[in-house]
Amino acid sequence: MIDAADRAGLERELTMLKSNDPAEAAVLQAGLALLGRDAEAAIKNAETAIALRGDFAAAYRIRGRALQSMGQHKEAVADFERALSFVATDAELLAEQAQAYLALGEAADARDCFHLALALAPDFVAARVGLARLMQEAGELDAALEHIRSAARLAPLDAGIHFESARIHGQCDEIEGAVGAYERGLECSPDDAAACANFGLLLLSRIGDPRRAQQYFERAIKLDPGGVEAQANLGLALQEQGQVSAAIAHYEKLIAAYPGENEYRWNRGLALLASGDYLRGWPDYEMRNARGRGAAPRNFPFPQWNGEKLATGAGLLIYGEQGLGDEVMFASCIPDLLVRQPDCLIECEPRLAGLFARSFPAAKVHGAMRDGDRRWLAEFPHIQAQCAIGSLPRLLRKSLADFPRHQGYLVADAQRVARWRTPLVNKAGNLNVGIAWRGGTRRTRGDLRSIPLGELAAIVRMPGITFINLQRNGGPELAEFALPFGAPVINCDEALADVDKMAALLRALNAVITVDNSVAHLSGALGVSTHLLLCHSADWRWSRGGTAAPWYPAVSLHRQQTPGDWKSALAQVTAALQRE
Repeated sequence: MIDAADRAGLERELTMLKSNDPAEAAVLQAGLALLGRDAEAAIKNAETAIALRGDFAAAYRIRGRALQSMGQHKEAVADFERALSFVATDAELLAEQAQAYLALGEAADARDCFHLALALAPDFVAARVGLARLMQEAGELDAALEHIRSAARLAPLDAGIHFESARIHGQCDEIEGAVGAYERGLECSPDDAAACANFGLLLLSRIGDPRRAQQYFERAIKLDPGGVEAQANLGLALQEQGQVSAAIAHYEKLIAAYPGENEYRWNRGLALLASGDYLRGWPDYEMRNARGRGAAPRNFPFPQWNGEKLATGAGLLIYGEQGLGDEVMFASCIPDLLVRQPDCLIECEPRLAGLFARSFPAAKVHGAMRDGDRRWLAEFPHIQAQCAIGSLPRLLRKSLADFPRHQGYLVADAQRVARWRTPLVNKAGNLNVGIAWRGGTRRTRGDLRSIPLGELAAIVRMPGITFINLQRNGGPELAEFALPFGAPVINCDEALADVDKMAALLRALNAVITVDNSVAHLSGALGVSTHLLLCHSADWRWSRGGTAAPWYPAVSLHRQQTPGDWKSALAQVTAALQRE
């Protein structure tokens, strides 16, 4: 919308132009209509101008903008193309056409338009930003960073450009650049609540600085008290500083004020579970689907099972959700479930089907892609109820005492285990220790969970150990790193791409050292002696302190004492290995 003064000015200009050039007057009327969000009137006036002057580029341009605003992107592209046939050197018009191509999903054509615009105007900021986005999405990270840095240099006072630069730097894992871009952007626009919240999230999830993150979340909340994400993330920042009670109190205040915001209940649930309050935590954990992010409801056509006894002959569907590690962890409830409800069908990630079938022979197991195909259910007509595997703990793990002291509930293929043990035998009598040092993704705090390989020197130089690579595509990297220390390394890439083969390999080892990833879950579920290295703000499932893992008795927890400091955790592992 335009304000009264601008409207008055345009009206005076229109009055002047009507008697001199009716085509220009029609275009100005079209522009005025479009500013007033009346796209149909804008198109009508633009067409009047085109009828009066068939080569009037501005008329095609304004009609293209109106069509674009109505979602008619293909028609908008045609109008921009027609306008360009009259003014081929208009860089801004090329950028508008690029945006229309992007709306159609035609990235290659959009890229061509942006390149042409830059050829005409090398300092054209919008084209630089557009190319940076496209190249980042295409994985051309160096080029993306070059364009966004150029845009920021060309528009040093444009906060929006700096915030876009921060986003692209973060996506390219250039964290220092992202921090600098946020700082410069907030110098230009200190009252941008969204930028404060986003910067706080970067500090919390990518850098592991909850104290500084708290400051930016509080600043975002002061600017926008109703900001859901900033309020939720402030609780996380408190929690990750060890202020769990304060975090829970913060969530409870928000839940009382905004009972419909499931994000607050979800965060409270994670805080309660991390503190060992399972009875109160699991009901909030059910909000994982209601938040509109993360796990999605699977929509099976059966009523929800809440622990009640089913009719004779009725079966229960337990279906998978979330990630592979989650499925493995929650499967620890299945032995207890089968005592209560013997007739169970376990639907799981296809890679887990063989392992689950061997491990839970009393149940039926079906591996299925999460693609909405439900035809396989016809093979199991007796199913009468359903329950997500992540909802089983609400019924079966209400307190710490409910976690069994198992020696492994997953069963590896015995023949494969024997085959792996043969090449692992060595005359020196070394321990065979598996090792993995990367975990998670950008979305799941992979920066904080992973360890730079160089930090593992104290482990790798230990005598009497043969290291077995458990990191996907990490064998050559580990071998090169270990070479100066004379540490023997075995690469088993063929096993790492197959869960059942990997389970057999893990079962053949003496011990495993890993960060928080699927290796930790699989190793712990098999009962293999596992040393798990945890960042200072460890995930809720590993509790807030202590060395024992409730889910996996065979797993020993080794925690950072301060954010980013792996030395203390690695020293604990070194001492433990010396006792093995």
